Amino acid sequence: MRANWRRPLIHALLRVTGSPVPSALDDARRAAALAPEALRALQEERLVQLLQHAWKHTDYYRRVLEEAGVVRAGAVDLACYDRLPLLTKEVLRSEAAALRARALPDSRKPFVNRTGGSTGQPCEFWQDSTYDAVNTADKLHHFELFGKQIGEAELKIWGAQRDLVRDTGSTAARIKNFLYHRNVASCATLSSESIREIVERINRIRPRLIWSYVDGAFAIARYAEQHGLAIHAPAAVFCGGGTFLPPMRTAIEKAFGCPAVNFYGSREMGVVAGQCAEGQGLHITSHSHVVEVLDEAGRAVLDRDGDLVLTSLANYAMPFLRYQIGDRGRLASKPCACGSPFPVLESVSGRSMESLLRADGSLVSPIYLITLLGGTLGSGPVERFQIVQEAIDRVTLKLVIDGSFAEERVSADVALVQQKLADAMGAGCQVTTERVAEIPRQPSGKYLYTVCNVSPMAPSLEGLRAAGEGGS
Repeated sequence: MRANWRRPLIHALLRVTGSPVPSALDDARRAAALAPEALRALQEERLVQLLQHAWKHTDYYRRVLEEAGVVRAGAVDLACYDRLPLLTKEVLRSEAAALRARALPDSRKPFVNRTGGSTGQPCEFWQDSTYDAVNTADKLHHFELFGKQIGEAELKIWGAQRDLVRDTGSTAARIKNFLYHRNVASCATLSSESIREIVERINRIRPRLIWSYVDGAFAIARYAEQHGLAIHAPAAVFCGGGTFLPPMRTAIEKAFGCPAVNFYGSREMGVVAGQCAEGQGLHITSHSHVVEVLDEAGRAVLDRDGDLVLTSLANYAMPFLRYQIGDRGRLASKPCACGSPFPVLESVSGRSMESLLRADGSLVSPIYLITLLGGTLGSGPVERFQIVQEAIDRVTLKLVIDGSFAEERVSADVALVQQKLADAMGAGCQVTTERVAEIPRQPSGKYLYTVCNVSPMAPSLEGLRAAGEGGS
């Protein structure tokens, strides 16, 4: 193995330029070594500091923190924190000016960012340089846990066009990529030719780590298996940018010969949680985030799915307090078996909009659906799929078909997944299939494997029938 001369050079340059990344990385390492009680105390201390800043320097939080009893006359009462109204994208848009801090500590420099637009209209918001350093450090720390040191070769396979332009479109970006030994490839569109080019690049540069949109890594893995392509095995493939489904993990680990690592975060919140190196759960970066899971009544729950509500402890430019991000997940009540002090996000089951709605009003999670269909969709003629619910009793399964398979095999697979999906949705739900040339990505560069266009408040079929039988 060649010496990693980049590592000491990068650290020296970061310290000479006054970058906060080294101290943030040291902070992440220290947090990982704390006892659980000490880590909770550190989290609470940072939450109190953030609440005082938000109360003092933002018009919106000055008002709502006092109304909720969280901050009064500058004194913080964390016992009232769960009374704070949830921050939503609608509030971000309508209260943008009032949410932005009027002043920041001298060490923090603000910059503007935008959501990817996966759920509709993108939102503009503000972050600061310290938040950015903490986000970078949390990534680097998790990479270290899987054996990748800064300066070792890495490949980023990404789908968001604006990120690709930022990462490759300037001389400064190219110099940074050389220094960090980073290569960048696009999975915005993946033809047979582009997949083969990516595999050839992996085998040529032999990256220590691959960081990819999960659907991009999955597509490469399926193609490699079907065409007998050998891929250099990195230390790990980190997967983000979408819901990480069990068939995807299986296919990626088989093709790449290494762990496929679930990584949960967002543009608004940064790195929220990363998969344990010894298990299946995700360690929450609780030195930089607070994570809640709420049930339908808005109550905090453990060991069951609910709406994820997140607080970033690092961003002072526009505090995100109790942000309802639109994802669903499950918090574990027990600590991780590996001994880590970080609390465990047991699973992330996808965006709220990805859950389908049964006639009885119950939700069907995308992970359940794709696991159910995975034996058929994970290999064979179906290259890509999307389940779209247009009405409470109508679902369409869109399929991109590999034309190299015989029609008899295609028809059999399509009929099988159609029947499985119909059984999952319950009696009275009509499932149709539609063969399409492609399934477009969202503006963020992500694919949605399930889309629900039905409001959870829509009346169930049973309710409609009962109303009809009752008359008026």
